[in-house]
Amino acid sequence: MSDVLPFLALIPAVLGFLWASIVVHEGGHYLLGLWAGVPARDLKIRLGRPSFVALRRGERWLSPDDPEYAPTFLRHNPSPIAAWSFVAGGFLLETGLVLLLVVILQGFGAVALLMLGVSSALFCFYLLADAIASKRSGVAYGDCGAMWRISAPATLIGLTALISLRVAALLHLL
Repeated sequence: MSDVLPFLALIPAVLGFLWASIVVHEGGHYLLGLWAGVPARDLKIRLGRPSFVALRRGERWLSPDDPEYAPTFLRHNPSPIAAWSFVAGGFLLETGLVLLLVVILQGFGAVALLMLGVSSALFCFYLLADAIASKRSGVAYGDCGAMWRISAPATLIGLTALISLRVAALLHLL
């Protein structure tokens, strides 16, 4: 029984790290939206299934699935760089924050490894889910699909860099 208790204690830690990763991911979209010129009054984080950053158009709040979502963003900033950054913002902030925490908490190896593992599992889930949904539907789906539609080269380079940083952090911890 004493061997089971430490394992059971991991469950709330994993769920907590997972929830925090999702919140930070959506916060990245929000912050990059602000950076791109979208007023705070026109951005809203919706935490649910799925979680997303809604954009306001008039009195309506739009989800990324709404056909008016991209045109609404582009009214604030028509730059493809701003659009790509807004979509990639979740991955960028979440990866940056988890890497910072790994550096800060590297003395607590198991905690740092657990945080990096949970965050990286969520990152991989996003990548796979977006790829599968895009393949099945025949249209770009999710953050990765939208990033790819805006700039395939930037997406390939950006995702490769983020994956490489995560692998380097893992190797550092091991």
